[in-house]
Amino acid sequence: MAGLSVGDGGLGKQLQRESRRLQALLQLAGQEAVMRQVQVGVGFSRHAYTFYQWQGTTRNWVWFDAD
Repeated sequence: MAGLSVGDGGLGKQLQRESRRLQALLQLAGQEAVMRQVQVGVGFSRHAYTFYQWQGTTRNWVWFDAD
């Protein structure tokens, strides 16, 4: 007897969860930027994303510390 399983192994739900998480983090970063009066950016790589803050004095993006 042979069987065939069709499905994404939960990948669809994982992608939905991660997209909601990213949306919430983007909203939070926007709120932090307004409160701190800074420019915040986000960088994407193949497997991750990172938030950055613009440093006008050095004219460079640095890792954004939300603490």
